[in-house]
Amino acid sequence: MTCSGERTGGATGPQNRNTKLNPRLFQMNDVQKKMAPDHDQTFSVPFPDYILNSPPLQAMVQTAQNAAECYGLTRAELDAFSAESHRKAAAATAAGIYKDEIIALEVEEPVFDEKGEWNENETGKKVLFDRDECIRADTTAEKLAALDDYERSPLYSERERAALRYAEAATDSARRVDDACFARLRARFDEQAILELTALAAFQNLSSKFNAALGVPAQGLCALPVRRD
Repeated sequence: MTCSGERTGGATGPQNRNTKLNPRLFQMNDVQKKMAPDHDQTFSVPFPDYILNSPPLQAMVQTAQNAAECYGLTRAELDAFSAESHRKAAAATAAGIYKDEIIALEVEEPVFDEKGEWNENETGKKVLFDRDECIRADTTAEKLAALDDYERSPLYSERERAALRYAEAATDSARRVDDACFARLRARFDEQAILELTALAAFQNLSSKFNAALGVPAQGLCALPVRRD
């Protein structure tokens, strides 16, 4: 899909045994539902039944929540750990520590026509991928803690607020992405960035709906932003 809502090209057609989702990915046998005999030698806490009985196909966000629930970790502790991890990763990257551990790839950006269709006969500029793109060197525990009140917090830029408003509107079932919200987003992001942001928000919503449908309880790590309408 493009930002205008038009369908883009891509492989479509009937599913076969190679493309069909294997239903066994959602099934657990009795052995898998039990802790390993040597569980206590590796883990310091037992795992609750609702985690042992939950489907194995889960997003990493849910895996993180499961770990937090098992070990009694708080949102503040996780925010501090996350910020420090990003700081260390950024420092290590700047010092070239990961240079010999990453195989750099030079790729060509795709070219799309005016309808948003991929033009396979043309290639865009070459881009060198030689580092982890997910490191956020400017992340702090204070900024993560202020996420619930991003609209008023001076720690967030207008660009970040536009992205968060969009993600919030796309997630809240009682709301919708109105024209004003989308206009603020388009003023600060190009079409490719908007598509990537939409995909990330949709993926997390998929995980949330998946857990809700299967009765996986919330661990309380995700709070709704403070609204002051």
